[in-house]
Amino acid sequence: MAKSLRFIQCGDLHLGSPFHNLSAIDERWQRIVGKAPVRAFQKIVQMAIDKRVHAVLITGDVYTSADHNLTAQLDYVRLLHKLAQNNIQVFAVYLYLLEVFISCIGSKGTFPDDSPVIGNNVDIGQNAQILGGIYIADGVKIGAGAVVTKSVLVPGVTVVGVPARIVEK
Repeated sequence: MAKSLRFIQCGDLHLGSPFHNLSAIDERWQRIVGKAPVRAFQKIVQMAIDKRVHAVLITGDVYTSADHNLTAQLDYVRLLHKLAQNNIQVFAVYLYLLEVFISCIGSKGTFPDDSPVIGNNVDIGQNAQILGGIYIADGVKIGAGAVVTKSVLVPGVTVVGVPARIVEK
């Protein structure tokens, strides 16, 4: 019987600069509304801890633009650290502002050479591992527990085993 996976998905956090044109409302409400995105993320993190989820999936924009403030960065890192302290994995998919994410982690705009490249519509079974700077073609199915150590260049095949091998074309 397969184990269950509990996770929370959140997206487009826009920490540090939630809304434009707040000058139309009074100062008190500007402060309240201005803190809304980080407070929402705080609640997501606390819910993840309370519900004892396995992972948090963050998609989309963490910040609104490349000129986000330091407070937003510190809030984000602090909350990620809180998840890590509670053994909750975080998977982040930065779709639109990848260059902002890369600049935040100090990279020179490239991923490490040993990062795998995974094609579209790839099914990855539970506890499967994809090791090293290999390529997985579109539509590949990777069996549960498989350890993929070499590129799978043929689209749509199924691989299983340790080390993984093609069993179905």
